[in-house]
Amino acid sequence: MVEDFKLRVFVEVASLSSFTKAAQKLGVSQPAISQNIADLEKNLSVKLFERMRGEVLLTDAGKAFLQYANNILYWYKAADNMFGTVGSSAFSKQITISADTIVSDCILPPVLSSIISSNAKARFSVLPVGENSDITIYAKLRTDAINFDSYNNIIGILPATIVASSGAYDSITSGRSDFDSAPICCYSLYKDALPLDLRSRVICYSESLELVRAMISSSDTIVGILPQIALSSTVNDSLKTIDFPLPYLQADIFMQAASSTIEESLTFKQLKKILADSLI
Repeated sequence: MVEDFKLRVFVEVASLSSFTKAAQKLGVSQPAISQNIADLEKNLSVKLFERMRGEVLLTDAGKAFLQYANNILYWYKAADNMFGTVGSSAFSKQITISADTIVSDCILPPVLSSIISSNAKARFSVLPVGENSDITIYAKLRTDAINFDSYNNIIGILPATIVASSGAYDSITSGRSDFDSAPICCYSLYKDALPLDLRSRVICYSESLELVRAMISSSDTIVGILPQIALSSTVNDSLKTIDFPLPYLQADIFMQAASSTIEESLTFKQLKKILADSLI
């Protein structure tokens, strides 16, 4: 590990106001702590601590130097993360993922967090679909035609649901006529699959989930068509689901590796399993 031990000693003594406590934390003897501080003061030609019975306090020069010491130790750690024994291993295993909006906004965050919490060496870079990447994850509407080449890449389904704001929910669900005339804001994934009766009422298509949710929640008349998972991930709990079947708007989530090497990697297999478990 890249580090200047004298700086570490100085920062710990400054933090704990005690040579004894710093020695215990660093696992060295108190004389070693005293010697490192003495050497540092000699090299800097300044007094860093006022020694008193039971504690030590930073001098004005010590307070000024503490800022420099913390910055230096930060950059030592950054360099070690990038080029050190642990860091180089982690850096070399960075996985790039290209994902569409619904995947990157609602599916990947908890999945990647779960992987990183169990494997601190894992590194990811998430890009838009279409960019060169190790792994591509995207949603595609289900059709009657079966593509056997990509069938094995399906890891879950993404059903759609109709939602409304709290203000619109009661009036819309109290009478079918209100629902039949309500304007619709729709996530663009479903654009080409909407039946004509719903398509004629769409006032806005968008790839932005936040835009669709915001339009619905701020209106007492608009209903929205969203992927079901976009509701479970939203912090806006004012949206309510309207019980109306949309079987023709079901989508599949696909996951593809750019090479057999990536596909056989432990990270890919772990990512695929956690993604599949998080989907229906």
